Amino acid sequence: MRRLYLKIALFLAPLFLVWLALEVFYRQAPNNYSYKDQQLQKVAPDVQTLVMGDSHAFYGINPVYFKDPTFNLSNISQSLLTDELLLEKHIANLPALKTVFINISYFTLSAKDNALESNWRKYFYYHNMGITAPSISFWNPGVSIFITIIWELRRQVFLFGIHNAIVWRLYNVLISQWLWCKHIIKIIPS
Repeated sequence: MRRLYLKIALFLAPLFLVWLALEVFYRQAPNNYSYKDQQLQKVAPDVQTLVMGDSHAFYGINPVYFKDPTFNLSNISQSLLTDELLLEKHIANLPALKTVFINISYFTLSAKDNALESNWRKYFYYHNMGITAPSISFWNPGVSIFITIIWELRRQVFLFGIHNAIVWRLYNVLISQWLWCKHIIKIIPS
């Protein structure tokens, strides 16, 4: 039995070392997240306009064409929640900031913050930009009565087999609208 454990350890050791090497490499390799964070820290005292949003702003807004010094902090599939967290992190270091341009489109409002296709981005936001995007658990009905009601609606749709695209679109929009309203209330001065 001891020999079996030794063989398993010898088999797993190279795999673990490769995983460790890849992890160290990818944490240090420059990427879009680390580049934007470093560039914003360099030009922060001069920035008067900050552009935030998803890929529409990332590809569609060029800061060169603005009169005032502008920085584009948008990124692909960046949610409104991430925009808020980035703004909260950097606003104290932007003394000349006059305008925050947040790109909001139909796709932005219907995006889910916990979608599997964008969950991996939280790793890069955490390690390269220093923000922690919270995971919102839909399994916890104590989060809010609104989520509990929507969760029950979703359960009923599955239970009764009503597979209507309009119902799902409405569900996604309601969840994203609730998340956006919940977080925007924090930053509106009273």
